[in-house]
Amino acid sequence: MNFKFKNTKLKSAFILPMAICSVFVGCNGKSNGTSTGTPFVSMAITGSSSSVIASFKSLKQKFWEVFFNEAIALVPPPNIVDSAGHSIAISNFWINFGNVEFESTQLPNSSEIDGANIVLSGPLTIDLLSPSPLIFGPFNLRTVGFQRLKYKAQNLQIATATSPSGLTGNSLFLSGTVSGTAFTVQVSDQIEIEVSGPSAVTPSTNSQLILQMSTISIFSKINLTGLVGSPKAITSSNKLSQANPCPQINVSAADLYTCFRDAIAVEANVGEDQNLDFQIDNNEPSIK
Repeated sequence: MNFKFKNTKLKSAFILPMAICSVFVGCNGKSNGTSTGTPFVSMAITGSSSSVIASFKSLKQKFWEVFFNEAIALVPPPNIVDSAGHSIAISNFWINFGNVEFESTQLPNSSEIDGANIVLSGPLTIDLLSPSPLIFGPFNLRTVGFQRLKYKAQNLQIATATSPSGLTGNSLFLSGTVSGTAFTVQVSDQIEIEVSGPSAVTPSTNSQLILQMSTISIFSKINLTGLVGSPKAITSSNKLSQANPCPQINVSAADLYTCFRDAIAVEANVGEDQNLDFQIDNNEPSIK
């Protein structure tokens, strides 16, 4: 069964980003792109809770201190809590992608042909918490400016050398604890996710883009009371029914499985990372 989800709201500092750089001379160089102005790019995917993001922030801090004789403490990421205030710790967050497309309009129009702008074909098996981002590409972005990104969440058929067993046969695998109680989430719905917004992003050649999914927002909008007390596994056959568990994500949801499935689409944004810090800052262009 396929689903489509769209969202037009999200800004958060704690993110799961996708970094995109030009392939000719890197993010700091120059290139002419194509004659139509559509750049060739490559794609790296990581998570802000990984050590690669911590390293970027640490390096930025030390560089600043060279010019100012001032001690500035790095602010640790805020605690992750659910909508009921339960403390969350995440140990695995994996997604398996299929096709990826960029579209120039916020909503599909009559001239759009689904699959015509595929820039990457799956499976793309991604550890969103990895300290070593994978790089995909090069590929032509196929559009000068975009307001929508489409990608297919695809069930992983054959395990990779590093993927956890929980991802095999699923498009998403998440594990962690809620107030000290272990839980896992396995999503097997192969959904087409559309991240769209009212603002067009027009990346220049050699620019860096990110697709970010907000971990804090995902959990802060889901009530995980039903997971506290004894270990539980959320799957398509054990969706864990709960009354009104995530009205800010899906007002009709009646189980935690649906909340996590839909949150991947709702809590996402795409923008241009102009200062190359692997996050969308308030002054940087994004589609939302």
